[in-house]
Amino acid sequence: MSRIENLREQLHNVMDCGDDCEILATSQELDTLIVLYMKLQLSTRSNYVI
Repeated sequence: MSRIENLREQLHNVMDCGDDCEILATSQELDTLIVLYMKLQLSTRSNYVI
């Protein structure tokens, strides 16, 4: 989760002083990490559902 927070902060910094390509790359990296985190949460949750 801390990696998500770090990327979120990095995205805000890039949005302030970065170019469009850097903003897009950081945003895509953050999106990918969020999706992986959500998949992990869903798979963990489904293992305990009866």
